[in-house]
This record gives sequence, structure tokens and C-alpha cells, in this order.
Amino acid sequence: MGKKVLVIVIILGLCVVGFYSYKKGADVLYGDFNSNKKAEAQRLYNDVMSLQDNTNYPKTPEEVIQFYNKGYKLIYGDMVNNDDIILDILHQQRKLFTDELLNTTTLEQQKETLDSALELLEDNKYYVIALEAKPAIYDKGNSDYCYVRVIIMGNDFSESTYHYYLEKDNNDLWKIQGWKAIQE
Repeated sequence: MGKKVLVIVIILGLCVVGFYSYKKGADVLYGDFNSNKKAEAQRLYNDVMSLQDNTNYPKTPEEVIQFYNKGYKLIYGDMVNNDDIILDILHQQRKLFTDELLNTTTLEQQKETLDSALELLEDNKYYVIALEAKPAIYDKGNSDYCYVRVIIMGNDFSESTYHYYLEKDNNDLWKIQGWKAIQE
């Protein structure tokens, strides 16, 4: 009986050590998310990181913007505490940009602008709580161009609206060519 108890105690000890080792390993990646939003942040981050160049690229303009918005919410939703994770998200988002947009703004410029914006938002204790993409509005003369209206809701109950302009590239993939804030 004594040996059985000892074996059970050793097995339970190994299970506990294994669990905490696994949890610590997961926290190496996910410990950089805001703790009170960690579950949602992990899900969004995994979704964002799942984009492969052309193998699972979003099919419609709305899907492109929905994908882009996942990264947007991670960054501007006060969910990420680590610059490396932010850079991962930016790399994924940039896969959605037209070549022209990529050529006009480097990753470094984008990160610098983002850092300034995040500092301002943090100073004002503002963060994004939700984004809603509306159906695409196609150009009357050319169905390879459209825009998607996105409403961004903040924790202060404010709303802002952006138009994201998209076009099909040579591979028939919808790419973001730019955006602008809309006053309504």
C-alpha cells in the first residue's frame, strides 16, 4: 500500500510540474497580452497569424477588412503589451496592402506612426472596443474597385468612420490601397 501511495504522489507531482511547465511555455508567447483581455487577444492573434500569402487569403473585400480589423483591434484595443507581437501583426496586415501602398510606407514608418498614436491613446485612456465593417460599395464603372465602410467604437462610447479602399490585384486578390477618416 505504501508503494502505491508513493507512486500516485510521484505521478501527481509530475502532472503538476508538467502543467506549470506547459503554462509557463504558453505565457512566453501569450504573457505579452493584457491580462484582462488575454483569451480574446490569444484568439485574435492566432487568427491574424494564420494568414498565409495566397493559400488562405480572404476572398472578398469584406473578408479582407474583417481580417485587417482583427489586427487593428489587437493593437488599438489595449490588448498587446509587446512590440514584437505588434510587429508580427503589422507584417500580417501588410500582406493585405497593394504594392503601391507598401512602397509609400515602410514598416518602420508605420511602426513609428503607430507608436505615436498608441502613446496618445494611452494618455487619454482610450481604446477600441469594437469594429463593424459594412458591405462593400463597388465602383460603378469598374467592379475591381470598391470601398468598405468601417465604424470604430471606443471605450468612451465614441464612434469614428473610415473608408477602406480596395482593388483587385493581378492575382484577383483584394488588396487595401488606402483609407481615410470620414466625417458624418
